[in-house]
Amino acid sequence: MQRRYDRIVTVQRATITQSPSGEEIQAWADIAFQIPAGQAPTPGAERFTNAQEVAEQEVTFTVRFLSIPDEYRPLTPKDRVIYPAEDVGANTQNPAAGRVYDVLGSEEVGRQVDLRIRCSRRTDV
Repeated sequence: MQRRYDRIVTVQRATITQSPSGEEIQAWADIAFQIPAGQAPTPGAERFTNAQEVAEQEVTFTVRFLSIPDEYRPLTPKDRVIYPAEDVGANTQNPAAGRVYDVLGSEEVGRQVDLRIRCSRRTDV
C-alpha cells in the first residue's frame, strides 16, 4: 500500500513552566517539529451546548511511527497537532486560528510502521 505524506505537521505537548514572577503557566513544547504526515478527514459533528451550536471537525493524521519519540507515545489529550506547520516556528505557543487540532488518541498501524493520530478542531474558534 502506497502511503502519502504530503502534509507538514508539528506535534506539541502541554507542559507547566513558571513565569518570571513565579506563577505557573501552561506552555507548549514540540515533540516532533515539522514532520511529514498524511491527512484523512472524518465526518464532522454539530451539537448544541448551552443554547449555542458548536461545530467540530475531526481529522486523522498519519505519521511515520518513529517520527514521535518513544517517551511521548502514545499521544494523549495533553498533546496537540499544528497543521499546516510549514511557516510555524519551533515551540510556537499561539499559532494562527484554525491551525490547532486537539489530540483525541493515537494508535499504531502495522508493526511500528505508522502512527494514526485522531484529532478534533473546533471550527468556531
